[in-house]
Amino acid sequence: MKKKSWYSWVVAIDIIGPILIAIGMIFSKLTEYIGVTLFACNIVVYTAYLLAYLRKNALDNKATFFLGLSCLAFYTVVVLSILYPLLKKIFFLTILDFIPVYGSLHAFGFVLCGLIGWVYTVDFIKEKAVNRLHRSSLVRFML
Repeated sequence: MKKKSWYSWVVAIDIIGPILIAIGMIFSKLTEYIGVTLFACNIVVYTAYLLAYLRKNALDNKATFFLGLSCLAFYTVVVLSILYPLLKKIFFLTILDFIPVYGSLHAFGFVLCGLIGWVYTVDFIKEKAVNRLHRSSLVRFML
């Protein structure tokens, strides 16, 4: 993927967001809300860009599957978080019921599937480069 002009902002927010959340949890709810909002919006930008990229570019099927699953898991976490107040009233869920679901979806869905997808992507790109190198060597040999 090519670095876009906004890439450095995404990285900065990835670093600053969790720090703001942690500081906010200790000192200020407003700081926590700002951190959560920045961090969540940042991941929305990342996943939207990634899904658009996957749609336009051919990658290994396994890489596409795991990266798409990672994005889907993130959006599921967001929707469940938004619906939590309603789910709490309908199903009598407590925060202690919700945290394992949220944490598992985030850890295994978003993070682990994303990591697996990026590993497959790197392998695919390396294999593609090696094949390109072999073809160019073969052409030089034949000339």
